[in-house]
Order: sequence, then structure tokens, then C-alpha cells
Amino acid sequence: MKKVLITQSNYIPWKGYFDAINQVDEFILYDDMQYTKRDWRNRNKIKTSNNLQWLTIPVEVKGKFFQKINETRISDKKWSKEHWNTIKHNYSKALYFNLYKDFFEDLYLNCNENYLSEINFRFLKAVCDLLEIKTKFIWSSEFELKGDKSEKLLNICLDIGATTYFSGPNAKDYLDIELFNQ
Repeated sequence: MKKVLITQSNYIPWKGYFDAINQVDEFILYDDMQYTKRDWRNRNKIKTSNNLQWLTIPVEVKGKFFQKINETRISDKKWSKEHWNTIKHNYSKALYFNLYKDFFEDLYLNCNENYLSEINFRFLKAVCDLLEIKTKFIWSSEFELKGDKSEKLLNICLDIGATTYFSGPNAKDYLDIELFNQ
């Protein structure tokens, strides 16, 4: 039996994202899909003493309506320092902050990647290592994607010999479950 999760990368995703990665043998970053603005690919919210605050990685989007996630370039390298300072300011008094401070400070301040997918991979892999999640990571660009949305996912599963496919909660909106059952 081989379990696989195929999903788009997110910036600082929720706990359940890592739970899903931990439940499978192989995690495929589905990053050769179209980048969508105002989505979780390059932003997320953190809790502050006043309210929720967005942390957004600035990316180049002007005139790039059909760019893929893995083609999306960072437009301002200062984002990582700004994000780290915001996190430090809002969480420095948290119970376990000092235990993980150096880990996350290094993760942010030494982030020199130029593309959104590379940054998300950097963060996902680092947190998985910290949590001792041993799941193998693969890029969807390593596969020849053919067919519609469901067929592409199914073909990836077939190519790697997966017997079980895990998907995100929104997949039910477009996934042809009957095709997978066949």
C-alpha cells in the first residue's frame, strides 16, 4: 500500500496540513497549477493582541495572469525580515517561543529563494523535519501531466504506484471520484 497526498503549497499552513503530510508515504507539491491572487499560496494570518494580521509574501503578478505557482517570483526580498519581526513582536512572550526562536529566525532571515514555490517548500520541509515527519516530497513538475484536473491527479497516482489518494477538503468540488474508483 502506498498513500499519496497531492496539493498546492501554502505559506505557513495550518496544523492539519502537516497532519495530512504525516499520514502519507509521498507528498506531491502540485505547483505547476495556475497561481491565484489573494489566496493561501503566498499569505496567511497570524493572531496578534489586537486582532488577526495578514503576512503576505510580495510576488510579481502584473501582466502575469496565467503564470503557474512555480513561476511566481518574489517582488521584494525584504518580506522575510519583516515577517520575522512581526512574528517576534507578537509571539516573543509565548510559552515556547524561546525554544524555537533560533530555528524560525534562521528559517526566515536566511530565506534567499526567488520563487514562491521554493519558499513554501523551504518552510514546509523545515517544519516537517522539526516535527520528525519523514514523508518523501516530490514536485508535480516531475510528472507529465495529462488530461483534465482529475485525470492529472489520477495519472500521478498511477505513475508512482499509489493505492490511496489523500486530498484537501476543497477537492470534492472538482474531483471525479468515480474515475478514481474505476
